[in-house]
Amino acid sequence: MPALLFWSSVLEAASEAPVLLYGTNLWGELEACGCMTDHLGGLTRRATVIKRERAVRPTLLVETGNTLLKTRLIPVGEEKVYLTQAERVLNQLRPLALDALLPGPFDLINYMPLLEASALPLVCANLLRKHPGPSPWVAVRRVKLGPFSVALTGLLSPGTLLPEQYLVSSPQEALNALPLGGPCDVVILLSGLSADELDHLERPANLAGIPILIVNATGERKLDVPLLHDGMFVLEAGTRGRYFGKLILRANAAQGLLTDRSQAVRLQQEVQFWREELDRYRRQAIAEGVKDDWTEIGRFFARDPVAAVDLENLHRRVKDFEQLLTALPSPEGEGLINEVLPLSMGIPEDPAMRGETSR
Repeated sequence: MPALLFWSSVLEAASEAPVLLYGTNLWGELEACGCMTDHLGGLTRRATVIKRERAVRPTLLVETGNTLLKTRLIPVGEEKVYLTQAERVLNQLRPLALDALLPGPFDLINYMPLLEASALPLVCANLLRKHPGPSPWVAVRRVKLGPFSVALTGLLSPGTLLPEQYLVSSPQEALNALPLGGPCDVVILLSGLSADELDHLERPANLAGIPILIVNATGERKLDVPLLHDGMFVLEAGTRGRYFGKLILRANAAQGLLTDRSQAVRLQQEVQFWREELDRYRRQAIAEGVKDDWTEIGRFFARDPVAAVDLENLHRRVKDFEQLLTALPSPEGEGLINEVLPLSMGIPEDPAMRGETSR
């Protein structure tokens, strides 16, 4: 039995399956939101969740998105107030012992020196310095999560505004050339890409067979069920620190892939949709007198470049999705389990953090 599968079964039996905790778009919010009904959020509650998880299982903690600010432009005359708040946020993040941080564009354009001096684990594969020199940024950070060997990385949008000495390279090229530095069980990608850029991001050949989990900040959504993009799982935990993502990692007994039991139902629906689209082409060709054979049907539509490309894409999608389905457990089975926790009043505040956030 492969070591990954063996250790996964051991951990599951002991109810100690590793967990990924993730936050997106904190926006500098240290306290609960002060909403009329549910008072969600607060780093003190987040600290409680982190301590509870670390006490019972191997835990990985990541943060991405605009962590210090929710706006790019700081009001004139309030620079000192915003700077003080940014420093408070960084001071509160340090005790949490993050494993990786990819700040958002508002953070980077306003507080790059502050971030680089923070001693927090900054990761980004496509952030480059125009002039050589020491940098706290790394393209990949390797960590162990229970039995899993994990590569942590990040990607920024090429449109990110940065201080003059920095530039952003192509996200796809950076991912294609990702320096893993050895065998890897899973890649966790912190994403600052736009929706369109993420939609066009393709799984590179060098990461074939390696599960990729994308913690995405730009959607600003709370995704209870991860999205699936080109075989990569996309996770989001909303904004303002009101929610906190928790992803329990388990290995699939058949192929060792990380899976999500809730994805099985959605994937079955997706495959059915693409099959129906293929059947629509099939029926159209048969109505034109073409033999009921996909080779002949393909030749029939080859005369129409748009239809030919669409047909090829449909075949690829069905094949890819069917392959993914074979790696997924039944909806009732165990797999990769995601939960986006509301940091509500039911979660006690960590007293060790309470004094700091109120200063």
